[in-house]
Amino acid sequence: MGRVYRARQARLNRLVALKRILSGAFASPGDVRRLRLEAEAVAALRHPHIVAVHEAGEADGSVFFSMELLTGGSLTDRLARGPLAPRAAAALGRQLARALPARA
Repeated sequence: MGRVYRARQARLNRLVALKRILSGAFASPGDVRRLRLEAEAVAALRHPHIVAVHEAGEADGSVFFSMELLTGGSLTDRLARGPLAPRAAAALGRQLARALPARA
């Protein structure tokens, strides 16, 4: 549904991850609603292992939200290179488990 870009938030001069709807200005009302709900849901969470949402809005007819930029690639990219070593998998599982009870 969306695409994430590396972007610069000009007013604060910082790099962020910017998520936009893939179809841009041609997005359906349902797509716009889902992206806004995703931004609201993630923004309500506070936890060291959950990315922080900075801003949500619309620019040039396209809905977006910006969040903290994390480097290192996605888990999907990492797993494409093969399975994680047992200790690395356990450490990742531990981080994910700690984030599960996060609330606003």
